[in-house]
Amino acid sequence: MRNAWQFYHALILVIYVVCGSIVLRCSPLKRALGLRGKYETITGFD
Repeated sequence: MRNAWQFYHALILVIYVVCGSIVLRCSPLKRALGLRGKYETITGFD
């Protein structure tokens, strides 16, 4: 029974990390900051 709980918690942690990275990758704020960074490197403004 103890191994089942450890497996369950590990699975939840993996799902949480994967979903968190997907949400961050697709979030408008992350996209805006990424575009801003690209714009600054293209134009040379800091």
